[in-house]
Amino acid sequence: MMTTNKLTKILSGVAVLGAATATVVGIAASPSHAAVTLADLLAPGASFLVDDKLFTDFFFQPTQPAGGCLISLCGPVDPAAIMVGPATTAHGPGLKFTGLFFAQGGVMYDIALGYTVEVLDPHKWIRDIHMTVDGTMVGEGDLEIIETVRKPDDTVVGQCKVDNHTYAGLSCGMDLIGLHKKLKVRKDIELMGFDHVNMTTPEEVSFSILDQEFSQTVPEPGTILGLLAVGGLGLVSRLKRQK
Repeated sequence: MMTTNKLTKILSGVAVLGAATATVVGIAASPSHAAVTLADLLAPGASFLVDDKLFTDFFFQPTQPAGGCLISLCGPVDPAAIMVGPATTAHGPGLKFTGLFFAQGGVMYDIALGYTVEVLDPHKWIRDIHMTVDGTMVGEGDLEIIETVRKPDDTVVGQCKVDNHTYAGLSCGMDLIGLHKKLKVRKDIELMGFDHVNMTTPEEVSFSILDQEFSQTVPEPGTILGLLAVGGLGLVSRLKRQK
């Protein structure tokens, strides 16, 4: 089980990081500072800008146990406990989620977390995704995060998985199907407070940082024409259905 002192130390470290990077929703974020709480971004119309990427339509849904759980058993239950800031690496601009994601031994906690990302630069398109679990990690319990990326029409164009017990590891990256200006991203985070080998043995599990980046590309002129043509065909199809 996670001791009170251990939990307090991790929470204190997260709080310091959040306080050092806080800013106001709607302000463009620089790579080195500027962060807000996820609760701020759940407000209607809220957005977060990192370089040329605009993040909107954030959601946070604890799915198991229903309605969340006691703060001493798993978390975060409150989105105000998660800081959201810029993550700009060699993979490209993105988001950094910082908070204590945890489940005590014998507890299962699932969270759905997501948002929409849009490239504002008219010359750039998103080509791939990268996700990394980082920061303080405690326990031998089971962690799995599956990220699903969809086009605005809900067509799946990519899926990425990280975990703490198989070859998949704590970092993943993959090319998306096609190039994209706007995407919907959903992360299904599963924290299982049981040993991943013997699922009857209670084991705590936690992590504190989740990074997400999107690589961009400037397509060749012929590729751009092809993308525009596909988009035009989709528009014509929708108009025909509406008639």
